[in-house]
Amino acid sequence: MKSYSAKPAEVDKKWVMIDADGLIVGRLATIVAMRLRGKHKPTFTPHVDCGDNVIVVNAAKVVLTGRKVEQKVYYKHTGYIGGIKERTAKSILTGRFPGHHGILHNAWYDRTRGEQVITNSMATWPWAMSHLVDGVETLHAPIHRAFPDAFTASVNEPCDVGADYSTFEFFRNGDVSAIPEGPEGIPHATERFVRPSKDYAWSTTVDHLCVDQAVSIWAGEYRDQEYPHPKFMWCNFTLTDAAFHEGGPYSEIAAASVRDSDARLGDVLDAVERAGVFEDTAFVLVADHGMEETNPAVQGDWDVALRDAGIRFRDEGYGFLYLGEE
Repeated sequence: MKSYSAKPAEVDKKWVMIDADGLIVGRLATIVAMRLRGKHKPTFTPHVDCGDNVIVVNAAKVVLTGRKVEQKVYYKHTGYIGGIKERTAKSILTGRFPGHHGILHNAWYDRTRGEQVITNSMATWPWAMSHLVDGVETLHAPIHRAFPDAFTASVNEPCDVGADYSTFEFFRNGDVSAIPEGPEGIPHATERFVRPSKDYAWSTTVDHLCVDQAVSIWAGEYRDQEYPHPKFMWCNFTLTDAAFHEGGPYSEIAAASVRDSDARLGDVLDAVERAGVFEDTAFVLVADHGMEETNPAVQGDWDVALRDAGIRFRDEGYGFLYLGEE
């Protein structure tokens, strides 16, 4: 009998969603790995990507047996001397230590819809604005009230309600510009961290596209579409967030991300100056965190106390408590 060997064009990839709530992490990893490789299929061929696409939900609720939460240590290396990093399972799940935000606050519960929302997912970002409570406005609304003919732009910011131009409107319409495969050749990119850090590389690419949009709009044209000068433009950079999560506020990778972002900000300022409106433009720079370490001596789990008290609640993403929900 002739052995069957699958061809890439013959592979039928499916989307599989796995609920990790209550699953032991090792067994979950085995299930996911089997699905990703395609070993559950009779047509499995080792040298061909036969696996399915896997989405894991409720990853924050996996179970670690024994004392693995406290004792299990994960290691990675940046590729540079002294670049070994370690973190415990507990620090990953609770986000207690700088640079290891893990799953903390990346998930919340929408009471109205009765569903979990994963905020840092490519599948949900473009529709983040749909979760605004009725009556809540973005800055675009009051600007349009004060200046009815104003043109406003939201660059790389998904909460874009009221913007005349929005990066994420392209995503929602399925009309996304080509994204570079990697950060090679992108200006203002610290090579030392771009190469070994996946998050640094991806954020560098995203921020480069942000600058490209902003500079092009100020020049009057982007993707063959003409634009007037914005009365208001919001630009969202992501690199510093990724770098501070990875290394903490005093790390070399954090400092490099600030330098790279400062250079990109300079490109946007230059574009405003070339447009001839620099002296009439106000610039506001905001940042969200520094990732300082909390007190490692603080231990405990409020879930236990709440259950003992007979209180119904939902603890989403280890941090958001929804009383009266389960």
